[in-house]
Amino acid sequence: YIGVDNPIKIAVNDANNEDITITISHGEITHINENNYIVRVKKAENAIINIYENEELVEKKTFRVFEFPKPKAYIAEQNGGIILKRTLLLSGYMEAKADNFAFDDKYIIKQFSIMCAECFTKKISYGSMIKAEQREIIRQTAPGRIVGFNNIKVQYPDGSIKHIDDLIFELYFKNE
Repeated sequence: YIGVDNPIKIAVNDANNEDITITISHGEITHINENNYIVRVKKAENAIINIYENEELVEKKTFRVFEFPKPKAYIAEQNGGIILKRTLLLSGYMEAKADNFAFDDKYIIKQFSIMCAECFTKKISYGSMIKAEQREIIRQTAPGRIVGFNNIKVQYPDGSIKHIDDLIFELYFKNE
């Protein structure tokens, strides 16, 4: 993946580490210890790693390089749609997740706004937590109405900050 540490193992049979030289077509490769290396690439194109022993090419490997997938915003494990008003009120935070993403790195919500058509107001949150003033907007919104979360900014695992799609909920009320 672009912009993060990608651990790899490289071993050449019966070779001393001092005799091995490794190059990469774009990015950086850093020797950590024994057969462990870290690769950092900067663009989404195949990276070619060449392994030399005593300046003779021993192996050439091509690796596919990927951009981080665009995450989706979730509140209470839901990515929009119909939600129980009480569930939305009790939710403490928004999170961002990408489907079928192989890395453990997390996306971090940096900012979002909440708004509703009835309230004619918009409140911004810096971070992932839903603030008390934002809960008040949800409280004031009648069941059957829409609450929207927009201007969602997310920090990707590589440190970049990007906007992601809005999160729209229709509230409903359940008699208990």
